Amino acid sequence: MVTVRIKENSKQARAFIELIKTFSFVEFIESPEKSEDAKITAFYKKFENAAEEAKAIASGKKKGKPLSEVLDEI
Repeated sequence: MVTVRIKENSKQARAFIELIKTFSFVEFIESPEKSEDAKITAFYKKFENAAEEAKAIASGKKKGKPLSEVLDEI
């Protein structure tokens, strides 16, 4: 077995990765740091969405819920 580390920071690298994924003898194992990066990215995306929603509620573009309703849903 051979381990190869490829930086995914270029268009060519991503294309190469997509190509080798098609080979039956190639197995991909997600590295722990990549899964942590994905968790952090997902958190930031959710946080940004929540901030945008809060801005929309504050500006009157969207209607918010009373705190008691939110707590009842939990």
